[in-house]
Amino acid sequence: MKALKISLLLIAVLALVGGAWFWSDYSSQHPSTDDAYVAANTVNISPQTAGQVAEVLVKSFQPVKKGDVLLRLDDSNVRLAVQQAQAAVTLAQEQAQSTQAQSRASKAQADASRQEQANAALDNQRNQMLGDKGLVPREDADNARFKLKEAQAAFAAANATIDSVQASSAQASTQILTARLKLAQAQLDLSHTVITAPADGVLGEVSIQPGDFVSIGEDLFPMVDSSSVWVAANFKETDLERIHPGQPVSVELDMYPKQRYQGEVESVSPASGSSFSLIPAQNATGNWVKVTQRFPVHIRILNPDGNLPLRLGASASATIDATSPPPAKD
Repeated sequence: MKALKISLLLIAVLALVGGAWFWSDYSSQHPSTDDAYVAANTVNISPQTAGQVAEVLVKSFQPVKKGDVLLRLDDSNVRLAVQQAQAAVTLAQEQAQSTQAQSRASKAQADASRQEQANAALDNQRNQMLGDKGLVPREDADNARFKLKEAQAAFAAANATIDSVQASSAQASTQILTARLKLAQAQLDLSHTVITAPADGVLGEVSIQPGDFVSIGEDLFPMVDSSSVWVAANFKETDLERIHPGQPVSVELDMYPKQRYQGEVESVSPASGSSFSLIPAQNATGNWVKVTQRFPVHIRILNPDGNLPLRLGASASATIDATSPPPAKD
C-alpha cells in the first residue's frame, strides 16, 4: 500500500514537472499578451470653406460609404460668386473678340497704307526726274514729295495702331485667364459647400446643427476609417526576439468572447510605448527601478466578420505563433 502511494506521488510529481516544462516551452514559442486593443485611423471631418450649416444628413455613430454627403453649407453667396465669375469670363471673351476684330482691321489698314506709300514713292520719283528736266512744273514735284510724306506718316500710324492693338490683345488674353481662374476658384468653393465622407467608415458623435457657423479646417466630428482597422498589442521586450512580421496570430476580443480572429504580425515598433509619450520617463535618478518595457506590435486581422465589427479601443488578447521562421533577408 505504501509503495502504491509512493508510485502515485511520483507520477503526480512527474506530471506536474512535465506539465510545467510543456507550458514553459509552449509559452516561449507562443508569446501572448492581454495588453492589446483595437486601433484604427480616425479622420476629423472639417470644411474647406467657411459658412453656415444648411443641412446635416447624418447622425451619430452612423456607418457611411466613401462619397456619401454628410452635410451641406449655405451656398447662396458662393453661387452668386460663381455667376459673377461667369459674367466676368463672358465679358473678357467679348473684349478679346473685339480686340481681334480691331487687329484684323488695323492690319488691313497697314497693308493699304503700305501700298499707298509705295505708289507715292513711285509718283514722287517720277515727278522729281521730270521736274529736274523741266518737263513738269516744280509745283507738281513738290506736291508729289508732300504726298509721299503723308503716305509715310499714315503707314507709320498704321503700324503704331497694330502695336497698340497687339498690346490690347495680350491684355485681353490675360483678363480671360484671370477671369477663368476666378471662376474655377468660385466653382471649387461651391463644391466645398457639400461635405462628403472621405472613406468608408463609421461616424463618431455628431453634434453640429443647421444654423451653426463653421470655419475652414474646424473639426466638426470624427470618423473611424473602417478599412484601416488593426490590433495594437504591447509585448514585453523579452518576447521581441521571437516576434517577426508575417507570423500568425490568434486574437480574442473581450466584447466577442466566443469569436476567435486570425491575424498576422504586420510590424513591430522600433521604440517602446513609453518612448512616444509626451514626457518620456527619465531614469537618471538614484531610486530607479528596472521595469520591463513593452513594445507595440501591429496585427492585421485576416478574417474580419461584418456582423461583429471591430470597434476602436476594444480590449483584446493576442498570442503569436513564434515557431514560424522569420522572413528571409534580401
